[in-house]
Amino acid sequence: MVATNKENGEIIRPDIRSYAAEFNVPGAAQPTPQNETLSPLQGASQKDGAASEVAMSDAEDKIDRSVGPSNQDEEVFENASLAGIEKVIAKSTYDAIRRVTVDGGLKVAVTMVFPRWGGPVQCLMSLDVCERDVKWLAKTLFNANVKWVDQVLHVPLAGGITLTIPNSEATLKGVPGEAIIEVFGHEIHKAIIECPIRKRELTEGKHLTECVSMILMKNGGIINLSLGLEQGLRIQEKLYT
Repeated sequence: MVATNKENGEIIRPDIRSYAAEFNVPGAAQPTPQNETLSPLQGASQKDGAASEVAMSDAEDKIDRSVGPSNQDEEVFENASLAGIEKVIAKSTYDAIRRVTVDGGLKVAVTMVFPRWGGPVQCLMSLDVCERDVKWLAKTLFNANVKWVDQVLHVPLAGGITLTIPNSEATLKGVPGEAIIEVFGHEIHKAIIECPIRKRELTEGKHLTECVSMILMKNGGIINLSLGLEQGLRIQEKLYT
């Protein structure tokens, strides 16, 4: 889950507590039940790389926005440098990330959060992507053909079924390693492999990882990446120095 600026749609910061609570991190706040999680796509996810899960949330006014800049449980870095993001992410995806103006200079809407509690969520990286790039990112990462018709989001599921989500946000999860490399490059893939969540998934024989998710919104999307601590710190140093 993320917090967004209602006036311009720019990302403010990911809700790290809500994200961490999904993985039962000690000390993470358990959010009030408000999301409906649909069943994994029948058979398609493990067979052809389709999205393994689609989660639907209520309208934006129900989003938990309790995490603020003064929170002492995490360290937050916002709005990466243009030069830094070029070093870390493949050019096609680099161009898809929204630009923001900070103190008269142009930055990239990338946020990194480092929780200070122990647990599998060591580093969360969020990318605010432009509306024009949502379709190809959803297709490349999750093998999902998504589209908006008026105010209704259409997400095709397995077996010819189409999920329609009016006036809501939807979250796609479940990405193969080769798609991560194609979209983000080897450095991000290495950081995801280092993440305790991905290590656990591999021991369980899971080909698709939930370390990559994408929130679909009318004016764009938010991609969340769960990274390992060591590689995450190296990426942070490149992006914000």
